[in-house]
Amino acid sequence: MNVLRRSIRRRVSDRLRRLLIPLVAVAVAAVALPVIALASPAAAAEDGTLRVLLFYKPNFHASNVQAREAVRDLAGELADEYGQEVEIQETDDPIAFTAENLATRDAVVFAQTGGVLFNDAQRTALEDYIRGGGGYFGLHYAGWSVGQSEHDVNPFYAQLVGASSEGHPENPAVRPGRVEVTAVDHPLTQGLPDEFTRSDEWYDWLVNPAPTVRTLLSADESSYGMGRQGTSHPITWCQEIDAGRSWYSGMGHEGTAYSEPVIRTQMRNGLAYAAGLLPADCSPPAKGDTGAWSGVTPWPLVPINMSLTADGKVQSFGSVSTGCTDDTPYDFTGNSCVSQGGQFEIDVWNPEVPRTLANVTHGLVPNTTYTDLFCSMQVQNPRSQVTMTVGGDDGLGANAPNDAAIGVTSYSTSKGLHDEAPMNYPRWYPTGTTLPSGDIVVQGGSLRGGPGGPGVKTPELYAPDEGNGWRLLDGATSAVAYGDGGADHEGQDENRWWYPRAFVAPGNGNVFNISGTQMFELDPSGDGEMILRGKVPAASANQGDLGNPVGATSTATMYRPGKILQVGGGWWGNGGGPDGASAGFTVDITGPDGTASPIVEPTEPMTYERHWPTSTVLPDGDVLVTGGSRVNNGNDGYVTNAEIWNPDTGEWSEVEAPYEHARLYHSTALLLPDGRVMMGGGGTPGPRSYTDVEYYSPAYLFDGDEPAVRPEITDAPLEIGYDGTFEIATGTDVSRVTLVRNGSVTHGFNNDQNFQDLDFTQADGSDTVSITSPVDGTYAPPGAYMLFVFDEDGTPSVASMMNISPEVEMDARSPELVDQFEYPRIPTEWRSANPPAVVDVDAGNGRMAPWAVDDGVQLVRAANGANGGLGSAGYHLALGDTGSLERTLDGLDPGREYRVSLRFARDSRDATGVGPAAAQLSVGSLDTTVTAGTDTPSQAGSGTTFDTLIETFTADSRSETLRLAAPGSGAGLVVDDLVVIGVDPGLGDVPVHYEFEEGEGSAAANSGTQGTAGAAVLTGDTTWSENGVFGGALDLVGGTNANAADLPDNLLQGEDDFSTAFWVRPDTKGNWIGLFHIGDGLGGDGSFFQIQMQTQADGNTGLAATFKQKGSPDQERVYATPTQDVVAEEWNHVAFTREGAVGTLYLNGEPIASRDDLTITMSDVGPTS
Repeated sequence: MNVLRRSIRRRVSDRLRRLLIPLVAVAVAAVALPVIALASPAAAAEDGTLRVLLFYKPNFHASNVQAREAVRDLAGELADEYGQEVEIQETDDPIAFTAENLATRDAVVFAQTGGVLFNDAQRTALEDYIRGGGGYFGLHYAGWSVGQSEHDVNPFYAQLVGASSEGHPENPAVRPGRVEVTAVDHPLTQGLPDEFTRSDEWYDWLVNPAPTVRTLLSADESSYGMGRQGTSHPITWCQEIDAGRSWYSGMGHEGTAYSEPVIRTQMRNGLAYAAGLLPADCSPPAKGDTGAWSGVTPWPLVPINMSLTADGKVQSFGSVSTGCTDDTPYDFTGNSCVSQGGQFEIDVWNPEVPRTLANVTHGLVPNTTYTDLFCSMQVQNPRSQVTMTVGGDDGLGANAPNDAAIGVTSYSTSKGLHDEAPMNYPRWYPTGTTLPSGDIVVQGGSLRGGPGGPGVKTPELYAPDEGNGWRLLDGATSAVAYGDGGADHEGQDENRWWYPRAFVAPGNGNVFNISGTQMFELDPSGDGEMILRGKVPAASANQGDLGNPVGATSTATMYRPGKILQVGGGWWGNGGGPDGASAGFTVDITGPDGTASPIVEPTEPMTYERHWPTSTVLPDGDVLVTGGSRVNNGNDGYVTNAEIWNPDTGEWSEVEAPYEHARLYHSTALLLPDGRVMMGGGGTPGPRSYTDVEYYSPAYLFDGDEPAVRPEITDAPLEIGYDGTFEIATGTDVSRVTLVRNGSVTHGFNNDQNFQDLDFTQADGSDTVSITSPVDGTYAPPGAYMLFVFDEDGTPSVASMMNISPEVEMDARSPELVDQFEYPRIPTEWRSANPPAVVDVDAGNGRMAPWAVDDGVQLVRAANGANGGLGSAGYHLALGDTGSLERTLDGLDPGREYRVSLRFARDSRDATGVGPAAAQLSVGSLDTTVTAGTDTPSQAGSGTTFDTLIETFTADSRSETLRLAAPGSGAGLVVDDLVVIGVDPGLGDVPVHYEFEEGEGSAAANSGTQGTAGAAVLTGDTTWSENGVFGGALDLVGGTNANAADLPDNLLQGEDDFSTAFWVRPDTKGNWIGLFHIGDGLGGDGSFFQIQMQTQADGNTGLAATFKQKGSPDQERVYATPTQDVVAEEWNHVAFTREGAVGTLYLNGEPIASRDDLTITMSDVGPTS
């Protein structure tokens, strides 16, 4: 029976939220055991005698005396309670640790022991004893591991104690602190108050034991300050080790502790458990209930920005080396040898590959663009399936103000990192949003001076088909929406330009925003329109003791179409302000009046107060919140427990398993295709800077404590459209289908993520699932998505990556040239923040290569007092009254029209009486004068004063000379941001383009605009030739199909309309020789689309294009009548176009054959390899 199923959430009682598998080895290692009978300890209840081995070390702390006395007293009390005799063997000699002696003991007590304790035989005896059913009871110093200790040389001992410490807060070391009962109603906490305050030495654990033990008591770090475990600090715990038992407490430094009632009560319970007198459940938190963290994984930089690329890789950046080396870069103290910056490198990593110390730097990619990516924003560009980055910093690191960058970059696996056309305004902390059309709108950001503003009050739209590539939305200029405080709106400076929380509104496609306490709507059509939607109501924005969940330090996400959750925060920038909020609120813009009347309501608060949390939508639609602290990027009150919000109930649940490091300002979290969440970073600046990440595996990935069996998507399209259906294959009875957009996250806000359930049908017993795609781009903006299917137990599949494309064809052009006049790209003096204000470049000086300087020019810092009219980052080119220079533009298409744009201003260093500034710009067919009067000065205190030149030229050849020259008199012209781009898409703007110009190596790069299509791999004896039509070529030696250029899998999959073209020069000709082939590798049994020479379909049919469907002998062929074919020993241009049922074959630019009845489509051809 084929029934319509609406996706529903399913919950199984024993796995409310299941998490993932740790990828990094924890501090406890598995130890191979010999196959021998383990020593069976005596049972006190059976033989009537409680026998205890009391082991101590007198040379570590004098409190061992009081500790031993307490143990003796408590053992006597237990003997009386349980009707036992008591026998205590008290020694500091490890010779007592033999199998024979331990077999007579109910428990071993370690009272203030430290250092290396045993030899190998004694270690084996202890391990056999515990695993065979014995009990361990440890006090305070037994967990201390400064220098070399038993923890370091004996992995089992590290497991037995449960954790080790090498430090604690100092000055004073012993200080008052609050202890809370974590295991309420547990046998081992009976008789204890819910919380109590006492003085002790509060150990910090090298690795938090909470995930692997049963935490009984926790230390509240906020009560004593400077702890390292955050919100989950176990101080007393128990655990089960095979048949044995272990109990440990980190309290008890001072001898006086052992006369305190609360210490004696917990010790009494623990000793009873260790001796087998008091049964208790000491199992750790179930992964099927709370999930699991991986432990700390090394990363090559602080991932202040992270984005999931269209092919499922993680692109991150955010720090640079300071030149020193931190010997312990991955411990709690972080990496002290990094500082802020994104000017030198990014990292790109496949999350399917575990990251280790051995490969930690293998994903680094040099940043050769003009832009320091620090504090920029990544955003999906669906036009070319690349990750764009807008704005950023000035390249001078932590030694200068955070002056905004005007640059834009793009990254794809196939093309790497590239400059794109710069924006009209420099922006630091902007927000980029992909619109339903595939366009990108950028809002907010600061022009210069970092948190001091001023904010950029005009948004702009990425428009590669017009002007300089970006169109200002002057109709949406707003001091209220993007205000920088004081004069432009009432009350506190809210830095509303600081990463506005922007969301595409379902239905109308406008961008709904929350920034500070202001809500507003941007209509990006035409010149733009700003519509203010009122303030966040006071009942939500200020929730009293729960805090103020607004401002830069909050986090927000659209958890369902048109429904937004915002939580945490409470301040307008990094540092200062009140305690972080635990409060939150929801905004619903799907009500009767839509965005005109947002419905804002407070939510149930989180457990913890958080500045700088990050929210992530999970595959099941719940929202995970990680990171943050009570103090704004301070050294106290940081949170190490994630929380999960259920949109159906509005309730929060705490993830009992903690993560290790304090993820504060500049931390990030990102959903991966396998359902894990990668969390990392924090710092630069901050109390600590972390070049590491941790992976969270939600409870849905577990069945109890074991990894759940996951459904699998065995076939799915690479691309889908809107308002239709598509099919996938899976061997699972599907209960739910969800779609999550690839994320891009920084500063607590993921601007790219988007979630929705999809309707589907699946016939009983069928492997085919028919899924309804999103209605339109207002519900699911175009770009890369992850498709998850769930089984009946609520376990998700690994996502199938797919791209959603609008019906409107998107322009995917990239500039031929971007020149921002930074020579060198990063000033040599960047570390000292003192680059020269003016650099003279004389004629013949090679500093500005590839420019050739004919008459001297200057590079003048934007921060120079005479400038500022285009921000304060980098340098401008100053021509003076006589300067001239030129450079060559290569790779142009002859006869093609190009657009050239240039930012320019009159040099404010020249007196007004000198007159206007001018320069001649010539390239190709263009020869024009650029003129700037006193109304266009290079100097400005705020805003921008530079003008923009936009002209076109036609290229006469593959190379043209571009020249800039001053006239010899008048004021000087200052120029920047030169961009050359094709007026219409050309040869370089096709989605997949292999030029075969490498000349070496085993791969040919895709230089096209589709970033997800990788390289073509040379196979067999294929090699390179220097004798191409334009430059180089491939030399395909023939003889076998193994000698080929292997194209990426699944090219053209599902495409109805496409073109393919290539040049070919055959040495000789033969029947059925393949020139181009896309297929499944199964030959006549499979499917393909191919172009061959000298076909023999009906006699000699010559050049032909053929389609074949999988599982069918039928083929459809397009060939010329009379026959036409390629010519041997000549270059031939072959092309084939397909539009629906119409296929046309071209030879040397002329159509030679066409048919309009093709029925075999690329969907019929299916997946190819």
